[in-house]
Amino acid sequence: MAGFIFAHAQVMDVDAMAEYRQRISSMVGAFEGKVLVRGEVVEVVGAEKPPGRNRMIVLEFSSVEKALEWNNFRENSPENEEVRALRRRMGNVVFTIVDGDRDL
Repeated sequence: MAGFIFAHAQVMDVDAMAEYRQRISSMVGAFEGKVLVRGEVVEVVGAEKPPGRNRMIVLEFSSVEKALEWNNFRENSPENEEVRALRRRMGNVVFTIVDGDRDL
C-alpha cells in the first residue's frame, strides 16, 4: 500500500522556502514518490493559525517503506545537509508519515 507524508510548514523566510521546495521535489521522485498537494493553508479548524505563511504538503510514495526511506535520507544523509539547513532557515516543518492501507 502507498505511504503518505503530510507536512505542515510555518514559513518565515519565503526565499528559503522557494529554494527548499525546488531541492526537495527532485528528492521525492528518487524514492518513488510524488507531490499530491502543495498549497497555502486557508483555514485551521480547532486551533489558532500559527503566524507566518502556512503551507500544507502531501507526498505519496509507492509504499510506507519508501516514505520512511525518503524521510531517513532527508533527515540523516550527509549529502543532504545543505537542504536541511535551508529547511531550518525557512521556518518550522512538522512531518507525519501515514500508512495508506485503505483496509483499516
